[in-house]
Amino acid sequence: KTDNLKELVIELKKQGTELNRQGNNINQIAAQLNSRGFIDYKNELPQTLSALRTAQEELVGIWQLLKQYLQNHR
Repeated sequence: KTDNLKELVIELKKQGTELNRQGNNINQIAAQLNSRGFIDYKNELPQTLSALRTAQEELVGIWQLLKQYLQNHR
């Protein structure tokens, strides 16, 4: 049980680090867009949406791992 918890904590830390990176990237994109006063939707929106989808998929994965762990250790 303890090994599984340690594995989960390690994975959560990795995912948290990745989500922080993605958040920073999104903030940088927003800062650039705001500084220019316009948005090049054709080129920038797909990249931003892709980053958001990736983050969402990773959060779903983390939630599923945590839910599974909690169900197995009641």
